Amino acid sequence: MSGAIGHVTVNDGPPPAYLRTSQRWPLALSWRARSAGVHQARRNDQPTRFCEEPFYTPRDADPEVGKRLDRCVTRGGLLLLIGDSTAGKTRTAHHAIQTRIPAHRVLIPDDAQALFQALDALATSAEPCLVWLDNLEQYLLGPHPLTPALLRELERLKVPVVATMSTRALPSIPHSPTDSTAPGQRIARVLDMADTVELPRIWTAAEINRARRSRDARIRDAVRHHGRYGIAEYLAAGPSLLRAWQRAQQTADGNPRGAALVTAAVHLTRSGLARGLPRTLVLAVHERILQEAGGPRLRPETQDEAIAWATELRHGASSMLQPESDDQGGPWSAFEYLVEHSPTPVPDWIWEVVLEHVQTPSDRHAIASGAYKTHPQISERVWRQLADSGHHEAACALSIHLFDADKPAEADAALQSALAAEHAEAFLVQAHHLHTGGHLRSAEPAYRKAAALGSLRALSFLGNLLAGQERNEEAEQVLREAINNGHGAAGEELGKLYIKLERRAEALQAFSQGADAGNATACVWLANLLTEQGNVTDADQALRRAITLGHRRALVYLADLRAEQGDIFESQALYKIGAQYDIPEAHAMMGVYRVARRDYQSAIASLAKAVDLGLAKARTDLAVALLHNGQAKDAEALLRPDAESGDPVATAVLGALLWQEGNGAHGEVETLLRRAAAQGSEEAQHNLAQLLMTQERYPEAEALLRPLAREEQPESVIVMGILLTLTDRADEAASVYAGAAARGSLEALQELAALLTANYALTDTHQGFWREIADDSAARTFESLRELFDAAGHQDWAEDLHEFMHREHDPAQAPRPVVLFNLEAIRAHLLCTEAAKRVAEHLTAAGHAELGPRLARLLSASTITRNTVAPGTPWPTTA
Repeated sequence: MSGAIGHVTVNDGPPPAYLRTSQRWPLALSWRARSAGVHQARRNDQPTRFCEEPFYTPRDADPEVGKRLDRCVTRGGLLLLIGDSTAGKTRTAHHAIQTRIPAHRVLIPDDAQALFQALDALATSAEPCLVWLDNLEQYLLGPHPLTPALLRELERLKVPVVATMSTRALPSIPHSPTDSTAPGQRIARVLDMADTVELPRIWTAAEINRARRSRDARIRDAVRHHGRYGIAEYLAAGPSLLRAWQRAQQTADGNPRGAALVTAAVHLTRSGLARGLPRTLVLAVHERILQEAGGPRLRPETQDEAIAWATELRHGASSMLQPESDDQGGPWSAFEYLVEHSPTPVPDWIWEVVLEHVQTPSDRHAIASGAYKTHPQISERVWRQLADSGHHEAACALSIHLFDADKPAEADAALQSALAAEHAEAFLVQAHHLHTGGHLRSAEPAYRKAAALGSLRALSFLGNLLAGQERNEEAEQVLREAINNGHGAAGEELGKLYIKLERRAEALQAFSQGADAGNATACVWLANLLTEQGNVTDADQALRRAITLGHRRALVYLADLRAEQGDIFESQALYKIGAQYDIPEAHAMMGVYRVARRDYQSAIASLAKAVDLGLAKARTDLAVALLHNGQAKDAEALLRPDAESGDPVATAVLGALLWQEGNGAHGEVETLLRRAAAQGSEEAQHNLAQLLMTQERYPEAEALLRPLAREEQPESVIVMGILLTLTDRADEAASVYAGAAARGSLEALQELAALLTANYALTDTHQGFWREIADDSAARTFESLRELFDAAGHQDWAEDLHEFMHREHDPAQAPRPVVLFNLEAIRAHLLCTEAAKRVAEHLTAAGHAELGPRLARLLSASTITRNTVAPGTPWPTTA
């Protein structure tokens, strides 16, 4: 057949045999995941006769993927799954296809030309068919790319198209929504036609729990050991391949030539070349890499041995170099996991080699854009060459680079030819320069010109400018226009405008529109509003989507949210990933967790890294870690400059440190604590009260503690109770402890038991029992406390507590425990049931047979509560 759809042109002659009839295509029911492109997992140590591939673990996105697939099957269209390498995109899509449309035939074309040639077979097939495009970016580039017209033809035939794409590929794909002749315009239109589902690399707690219950030993093992890499990546043997490659580079008696081959492929891919690297190019580049590593001194293996090593399947899974065809001399691709986790930057000379290799201006522009972050001088040179030849997108990129380099005159000159050609992006860049430089009157008409030429992004920037001038109605109108014309990303600016105007319900809707359009920052704003409303589930999903879209700081926000919800394990995993990206808050929180685990050396390293990255507030936590590690002098040296500069937190901690270590006179300690308390530090106010109590200055201490106790600060409530006891007000102290215990304070219950023992004729043996309960358990329910009051003869307290629990006859109104998650609390929680048994035995032996089992039952059903600082000691920890 011959003809054309869009830019796909097919010469005369019959298509290959496998494209002439759907009978040659696999049925979805028998279509193997490996054939779909799923990374092969390592071999099963205990294979079953049913499945050599790992059992599928259901993902949270499955219902949404299934619903959208059903829609594509009914109407036609493109369903696109986007996510990181080995996030599980291909396996999730394959599972949906196999379970929902098992009778469909699956066409896997080599490129858009093959897809065009198969149209007759698709149109005449007696069986329903589906087109599978794994790694869609390969079909968007090259000599025979996918076109909107071809997609529309498939939609007319009601043939569903299912595709996957790595998030890493998105930035490298050229796009220009304003230039109708650019390949980027075609690609943008194809992507706009897609019904997109984003699949996070980081599995949710529910997904991990499902994997933990899997019948497949490999999946259960991945749950135990996946750590920073994610379960799908672990299963795909990515970490093992990375370690093998790194070892081969570092050892003289390893595989130096094989390692150089892999390094060459990784560098070439990271520089922007598509999959399917010419073997001759990889071999040529690897020779220089090998020579720079030591050449003959390394006694490298032969080329055939190196190729065999680099293409060898590891753990029965993937190879570092993956052949792209059965041809002996065919192209290679580097395993994607290695590309994403390579620790070394691409050398200068590699960029030069790649630029010599690519031919078209668009490809050279894409390579220059990829080089910009690490090699701006190369990018500038290439952009100048392209701009001189009339490439307007390169001229815009050059102008942005020159403006950022504080060369405004050159930046303006670089734009002139593109402006003369009425290139919309050029007017947008010009407007942005003017806006950034404070020339708002000149920026506004430039934004409006760019918008008139079709740039929807210009409307978003214009809305921001107008909002900054308090022209709120105009800003709202402009941003609404952008959204209504398909630029949903403007939802971020509109949402911020509504926040400023205190129209939070409308802000929530605007941020939702921005998030739906793939704006990562809008996802974060949306999560913040949802959290304010108490909708933690949707906030969690919004943050995961932001992470999928590349918002790295969202890792920390999600970690904070998971910690607040009690998932300490995922919280720490997220902080670890954030630390890998050198997010300072992630390093700081890893330090805080390590202090809680008493791993002070590691905590010091994490907190020092956070300080080096510019997080000044981590200095105080670093000082606390140093103090715990026995380095009080170092901690003091770190705190004194901050305290002298007026930092209230540093002042409070320094005062506590000097008191605890005995390194300063009480006068200096009191001065420091009073100064910090006057600046609003509640920790300093608490510690000052305790210092005054040691000097029997009880009225002053009480005046400091009462406001904190009214705010239900747990540590201050305990110390307040101690002060009341010391000043012969035991009944008031008991009431204070009872209220705190009802709010979930374990230490308040312990102090109440001691007070009852001392003042209400309970024996010393009973006091010991209660201390064992407090030491071994992590919580107490309201009901157990009420029964304690009954047993101690205080029915009035029990009735008050019962009324407090069921305030307004709504159990949801009852106070809930305050939760602080650390490993000690979790350890205690796991011991809870055993502790309950021991307490029951003790009480029964002491003659309280009826009380022991009842309290043991209640205790075993309790929840984790906050651990508090022991009364009478300074409170230096601010983490």
